[in-house]
Amino acid sequence: MKFISLPLITFLAASFIGLNSCRNTIKLTPGSEAIKLPEIGNAAAASLAGVSLIVQAQAWEGNPMIEEHVTPLRVTIKNNSGKAIKLCYSDIALISNSGKIFAALPPYAVQDTIQETGPLAYPEIVDPTFFYDGFSIAPYYSPRYNGLETFDGLFPYNQPYYDQHYEYWAETPLPTTDMLQKALPDGVIYNDGKVIGFLYFEAVPAQIQKLIFRMNVINAENGEILGMISIPFIAH
Repeated sequence: MKFISLPLITFLAASFIGLNSCRNTIKLTPGSEAIKLPEIGNAAAASLAGVSLIVQAQAWEGNPMIEEHVTPLRVTIKNNSGKAIKLCYSDIALISNSGKIFAALPPYAVQDTIQETGPLAYPEIVDPTFFYDGFSIAPYYSPRYNGLETFDGLFPYNQPYYDQHYEYWAETPLPTTDMLQKALPDGVIYNDGKVIGFLYFEAVPAQIQKLIFRMNVINAENGEILGMISIPFIAH
């Protein structure tokens, strides 16, 4: 697998467009039915089959410009299910009360056919700032995370999902290096493992009032769907 970045001319054009035609910025807070965690702030928790999830909104402390283009959420996943579970962008989404899906955006495009990434490719993440313990990255991400353990089992690459949603970045000056360092990559969380980092979702327009963060919990060894974790949020 190879990684590609946007051509320079596209990136510069997107930067100009992004800086001059910003989307409305919304703020998310846990919904009334959510299990709130006031000690963290704008965070809520849920669990299923030994897998616990914490989602924190308004947690981004980097360049605030990104919230004009994406919805960043700080996510903590702790696995005590007795099984290894998958962490995969295509299994996570924000869903409005009308059913509109705001996808988790993959930070890289991955292709089989490209021969070289070239000088404009995103840099290797040599010092990721997301927290991980008992975690292995998906095989197709290993070229970008040198030093992190790679999962040695079957981890199918969802090319249609990546091809569709990676294009979102073409309309923004993102992702930044800071975003890439903090982003949770696809991978496997082993039993008693834990990850903490950011996921970036499509921007939520101002007219949306309610959202649900949904994550499929999937056994990484055999693909069994253990269930779905949901946390409600309100948009302001």
